[in-house]
Amino acid sequence: MTERTSKRWWKRPVTLMAGGVLLLVLLLAGAEIWIGIKIRRTIEREAAVLTGGICRVEVRHARFNLFNRSVRLRGITLSTDSTTLAAKGTPLESLRIELEQLFVKGIRWKNSGGDRSLSLGELTLQSPVVRLVRNSDYRRPDQDSTAPKSKRNAREQLAAFAGQIAIGRFALTGGTFDYCELRNGKRLCHGIDDITLQTDHLGLDASSSDPEHDFLSGDFHTTIGSITYLLDDGNIKLEIDSLGVDTKTGGLSLRGIRLLPQLPKSDFAALTRNHTDWTQAVAAAVDCNGVDFAALLNDKSLKIDSVAVRNVILGSYKNRQVPQRQRIKPLFYESLHKLPWDVDIRRIRFDSLDVTYQELSPTGTTPGTITFNELNGDFFGLTNRPRNGRTSFTIEAQGKLMNRGRMQATFTLPVDSTDNDFTVTGRLGPLNAEALNPITEPLTNLYIDNGRINGMNFSIAGNAMQSSVTLELRYDSLNVAWMKNENGRLQERKFLSAVLDGLVLKHSNPDSQGMRTGSGTTERDQYRSQFNYLWKSLLPGVKSTLMGRDRKRHRDK
Repeated sequence: MTERTSKRWWKRPVTLMAGGVLLLVLLLAGAEIWIGIKIRRTIEREAAVLTGGICRVEVRHARFNLFNRSVRLRGITLSTDSTTLAAKGTPLESLRIELEQLFVKGIRWKNSGGDRSLSLGELTLQSPVVRLVRNSDYRRPDQDSTAPKSKRNAREQLAAFAGQIAIGRFALTGGTFDYCELRNGKRLCHGIDDITLQTDHLGLDASSSDPEHDFLSGDFHTTIGSITYLLDDGNIKLEIDSLGVDTKTGGLSLRGIRLLPQLPKSDFAALTRNHTDWTQAVAAAVDCNGVDFAALLNDKSLKIDSVAVRNVILGSYKNRQVPQRQRIKPLFYESLHKLPWDVDIRRIRFDSLDVTYQELSPTGTTPGTITFNELNGDFFGLTNRPRNGRTSFTIEAQGKLMNRGRMQATFTLPVDSTDNDFTVTGRLGPLNAEALNPITEPLTNLYIDNGRINGMNFSIAGNAMQSSVTLELRYDSLNVAWMKNENGRLQERKFLSAVLDGLVLKHSNPDSQGMRTGSGTTERDQYRSQFNYLWKSLLPGVKSTLMGRDRKRHRDK
């Protein structure tokens, strides 16, 4: 009996130890459950207190882990009380946030000498959905200057809680953001879907004296599934199929960019509030490499090594039968000079660009159409700040006119705002002159019966006020007819056509007297587009060549 008892002496302490461990586990589990419930109730209570009853938060489940100091919240919903919002007098109509899961790990809180800081080893947000409605037409009533000041702003409240917040790893997956605004009596809704964001460091210093540098972060990797944004009171929709940003590699990519008018082109100017032109743009891809995101965030400077734009279709329709408010239209380089931030892009490459411009004259029934097809080219050294002796940047382009004649042009534009001088040189290859009828007949009542353009070389020098051109246009067998609009149909003015064709127009260049070189000057109309200025700059040289007014000739060798 004594021997049997001695063999079992260890069972009692083992049983006690196992019971103690089990009790400890139960106590820890109970503590974790209790702390989780406490956290859930505290969040729900403090959200209402801090927002003055505007926001209400519900948490379906909360779990705290003592070993890795982590908190996991599931089924989080934040919503606003519309009655309280209305009483507060705010443009915010409603806000609702749904979050499938929030996970925080490695929580450390420090309070040293009144300086509070919070560090999180990891913060993960899973499937957040944000829906916000704002009244952009809301006007806050005039406030009495003697009334007491409002409560502390969000930054001051955050600084009172924790002046510094550091997050080791931050991840957001499957996010959605829907934003609706009430503007001019319309409800305009925008959306961003399938948002993913990751970074290895995220920080906020609300105690700093410079609010612009509160936010600190490491390298970001962000992808967005789709973006939809309404412009011009909903008359234009911007769509982007996908967007990717990687600050570590300096990469930015967009796919499926579309700027789509929501009204027919024939009615667009009449129905829109500002009577703007119908414009449509579609691009398959835009890729940026070597983007300096640090300079963009800290110095408000746009620095990019290279940009590639592929497969672009641009369309524009101007209806001159609808009056538009006169406004000065700056040239491209003038707009660049006025930007409040530095721009420095070494190269922009565009491939497969097709442009269609249409214009309906004040009395016309059919719009004139001109196209530029299969355009390829480069911007070199695009900048608005002269450095290292750089005084200009260059645009080189080549393609087809009316999908027929090969053309090439080089633009040299000024970098410094004190220098307005620019030059354009170019050439046009062989082209049947009848191909220009879609633009000449509706807009100038000039119909080309026959003719062939054998080539054109031109050089334009100008500034923001005027330009001069030297032009050599080679053509032969040119015959035209002068048209008039009768009851919506173009009819030939036979007498004027005969005078123009027989007495005014020179049918060939060179002719028996040699090659005519056209030249002339033009004043810029600041209320017309840059394309109009380019065309008007060429016109004196074309006219003087066709009519033989320029005495400058030379014999072909």
